Amino acid sequence: MSQQPSTTDSSVSRQEILVVANLARLGVDADTADSYASDISKILALMQTLAGVDTTGLTPLANIHEACQELRGFSPQAITKLNAKVLVINIPVSLC
Repeated sequence: MSQQPSTTDSSVSRQEILVVANLARLGVDADTADSYASDISKILALMQTLAGVDTTGLTPLANIHEACQELRGFSPQAITKLNAKVLVINIPVSLC
């Protein structure tokens, strides 16, 4: 099985689904394999379409909403100012 998949072919056959299902020890019948092959082929075709989109000059988004989560600053002095009772009040008894 050294055959490499083609990068331009975006279809998956029923036979390929059945082979992979067999290797994964999944019980997939022929009708289900046809459905899976159709669905996966559609997804691969969409991915091929998206790969062809020119994104030159576009800045990647870190967040789809372009929102920024402000992080709290860490201050060791704030921890040392707390008394021992406040620090250990929520420790489970099983750990004491």
